[in-house]
Amino acid sequence: MLTFCVDTPVNGFKLITEHPLRISGWGFFETARYNEAACFIETRLDYTILSFNPIDQSRPDVLEAYPQSKRYKVPVGFDFKLQLPKDTKPGIHNLSLFALNRSGRRELAAKISLEVLDSSELTFSQRFQTIPAHLMQKVNGYLSEPLFMDLGRGTTDLIIASVNGVADKAKILDFGCGLGRVFSAMLSKRPQAEITAFDIDPLMLYYCRYLYPQLEISLVDSIMELPTNSYDLIYAISVFTHLDATTDYWLAEIHRLLKPNGKAFLTYHDETVFDEMIRQGKTGFPHTFEAFSWLSNTSQTLLAKANISASEESANLPSGLSRFGIPTDTPLKDRYIMKHTENVAEGSTGMATFYTTSYWKELLGKFFEVESVVPRGLMGFQSFCTVTKKDIQLERANIDAIQLRTLEQEVTKLRKSGQILF
Repeated sequence: MLTFCVDTPVNGFKLITEHPLRISGWGFFETARYNEAACFIETRLDYTILSFNPIDQSRPDVLEAYPQSKRYKVPVGFDFKLQLPKDTKPGIHNLSLFALNRSGRRELAAKISLEVLDSSELTFSQRFQTIPAHLMQKVNGYLSEPLFMDLGRGTTDLIIASVNGVADKAKILDFGCGLGRVFSAMLSKRPQAEITAFDIDPLMLYYCRYLYPQLEISLVDSIMELPTNSYDLIYAISVFTHLDATTDYWLAEIHRLLKPNGKAFLTYHDETVFDEMIRQGKTGFPHTFEAFSWLSNTSQTLLAKANISASEESANLPSGLSRFGIPTDTPLKDRYIMKHTENVAEGSTGMATFYTTSYWKELLGKFFEVESVVPRGLMGFQSFCTVTKKDIQLERANIDAIQLRTLEQEVTKLRKSGQILF
């Protein structure tokens, strides 16, 4: 007899062919005649064999519920990703899972009804719902389409209002585009603009193309080949808030890419945010919403709920320590790098960088004329500044860039080949 359970997917699951399907569960043979563990899962779509995957996952919950499974002394769980053939036709299909043991015994373990969707006919909302949760968490914080759209529109309105003279046919670089919530809104405001979107994470770019197949936009995972003196406007939202050693390099690259007198819109975390997060133990957005009244009621409600939970979390912190284990009387001197874990990668959301405004302006002054600084001007949380390219030669920055360009190239290759993400 076979005891078997599929955790995911469930019957009636809907899938887009381009997306891999996660299959997980557990199973074992328990009759005396076949006193051997199941070792492999054979997966078939309709009548076509697609894969053989090992049962190699530890499942303490199963061992606890089924003590007889312990006699095999081998894993009873499985968890793997299945890629459907690209020519799989839209419609209802049957996914069959067979359990195999080392003796060659094969037994039908589960049959699942699966609906394959035609991605060309999907609406934006349907596409949005299939974005991997970890990507949405990284760029948006919440799996909420209204919030995603509102943040994109509101940020775009702020950029246009703050940077004088964003022409209808401007050449624009979205520096660290994530899932494209800003460039999609920018194109609705400036439909004749020529926009390039850059992100070092190729998976972000893949889903940008998936979310906005109709948009005419250039997506790049490296700026090394972008021509010098090319862009009228470059904006970087929530980029320098997560950088440390590479800050000067990226500022130098933005300087290189801007046209003479080109402008940039850059956000950063200032000392007041540091004070809130360290001394008061808060995380996420502040409680006041006056600074981003353009958000919809739905978005404000979501953010308010997030702040309530963050406050509840901080209520149990040890006295004198922030939730990051940093003494609450820690002063911010120039720059501070806050990491959730010791080995977090630069550029990840697990790393937050804070600047005193005076030190941030000093950094920018090496490359740009600082036109304006607006504390907490973006959603009442991040500060932003507008700058104009200085007419200077950056010899030292160019020397440093040789090493950093090589690093960028190697990291990009690694992420492409191994799908290494932050």
